[in-house]
Amino acid sequence: MNSLADERYTHEETKSMLLCNRKISFKYELIDKNNNYLGLVSAQGSISYDTRMSLMRTGSFIINEIADINSIDERLKIHFNLHLEDEVITFPLGVLLISSPARVHNGRSISKKCDLYDQSVIVQEDKFDVRHCVKTGNTYTGAVENILTSAGIISYDITPSDKVLMSDIEFEIGTSKLDAINSLLSSINYSKLHFNEIGIAVAIPYKLPVLRDIEETYETDSDSIIKTGVEQGLDVFNVPNKIVRYLENPDRGMMISKYENNDPTNILSIPNRGRKIVDIASVSDIADQASLDALVYKLASNSVAYETLRFKTGLMPHHGHEACLQIKNKDIDVQAKYIEEAWSMDLRPGGDMIHYCKKVVPI
Repeated sequence: MNSLADERYTHEETKSMLLCNRKISFKYELIDKNNNYLGLVSAQGSISYDTRMSLMRTGSFIINEIADINSIDERLKIHFNLHLEDEVITFPLGVLLISSPARVHNGRSISKKCDLYDQSVIVQEDKFDVRHCVKTGNTYTGAVENILTSAGIISYDITPSDKVLMSDIEFEIGTSKLDAINSLLSSINYSKLHFNEIGIAVAIPYKLPVLRDIEETYETDSDSIIKTGVEQGLDVFNVPNKIVRYLENPDRGMMISKYENNDPTNILSIPNRGRKIVDIASVSDIADQASLDALVYKLASNSVAYETLRFKTGLMPHHGHEACLQIKNKDIDVQAKYIEEAWSMDLRPGGDMIHYCKKVVPI
């Protein structure tokens, strides 16, 4: 989750101003593929961020066209403005590529109706035209940075790892560079590549939800910006109770890691269900046995019953990638920690922000 602090105000001071009676607006800058400023545009639309998708930050907008500008790779920089008495605090919400706009004339002006995607689309659409080999001894994160650079992405923040490849990895001709990057990141138990609110590519080590610190609290109290309309659900269908991952490599031999849920207090366990629901698959590469065990433990932690929670608030500009939220909602008697999988914002004063969250449920 992003900090609201700047040189003038602390995080809590800014949050307090966002929670009280407020005036907000939005600024849209059009830039080219080299980040050169083209001008301000009038626009209306929404943005979404979904960690379950390859292209996580997306948008849908109607943008008023600027005369004499016809850039194929136009991008929209989106800003959230909080108006105070004598100043404006601005928060970035994303840098999105404009995809295949349809020009619409309303009798007075021309606008573009378009879908927008973050820079992940650049890495997804760039594919290897020869076999790409990552050699033994190279670090995984170094290999990721090299692929990003080859796709023209020069602004990135990849948490360094000292884990190195124990054998060569080859990616076939036609493999998306985004798929290759996420495969390498998975091998060292990192989260998928994503682009933050200022357009920087980010990859970080995965951390189990139980180990996460709470980053923000939403509570139905006198200062609440939670709106009516909350949905709560429980997803237990087809949850595996045995997980196996293995690597077969002629140079390194066989590596295998297994997990079985034999907990008698868990209704999804092998003893209680009276059968095994097995999730078994090979991995194309893994750094070492410890990484394979960590991967299986991660999958086991994710292969549990989940409580899902969908709720609406006023627009809050500091949500990013998989925020850890504490939700206190008296209406449905909830007080728990959730991971935010996705969110969406209707970018207009009074617009809704919808949060899609989940948490592990002990059964």
